[in-house]
Amino acid sequence: MLNYDAASGTMRKSQAKYVVSEKKDVSPDSSNADELSQCYLRLDSLAHKIDECEKKKREDYESQSNPVFRRYLNKILIEARKLGLPDENKGEMHYDAEIILKRQTLLEIQKFLNGEEWKSGAMDDVLSDILINFKFHDFETWKWQFEDYFGVDPYNVLMVRWDKGDMIKFPFL
Repeated sequence: MLNYDAASGTMRKSQAKYVVSEKKDVSPDSSNADELSQCYLRLDSLAHKIDECEKKKREDYESQSNPVFRRYLNKILIEARKLGLPDENKGEMHYDAEIILKRQTLLEIQKFLNGEEWKSGAMDDVLSDILINFKFHDFETWKWQFEDYFGVDPYNVLMVRWDKGDMIKFPFL
């Protein structure tokens, strides 16, 4: 609205003069083609170098985390061996573990997951502190705790839910 004249209510003619130039025909020059192909070669080379750097960075990141998680998984296996591991007779075993998360623990885990700078020693300490009170899963104890908490046997809850599912709605099932 720069060319609007409020007094007359009309648009003014523009002061700028636009010059229309003729199009120049561009002839394919061999020197430009050579220069263009060299640019593409350099671009491919740089893209390849970037990929190599990212791959190396990823490998460094993984090599730092492997020993930490190896120690953590070893700790889990040691605790499970104390209680008994699955064998040919029992293909699967259930364990209960108490997990404690502190604020610092949570911050270290978030650093690791977000790809920020982290130290393997700090992460090792964090993982060591998380898993405590590893014990064999006792269904009877769990059943009694369920009954104490809800006031009904879990078996009866399931039977009522399946038999009279339309009459009684349990939000947790």
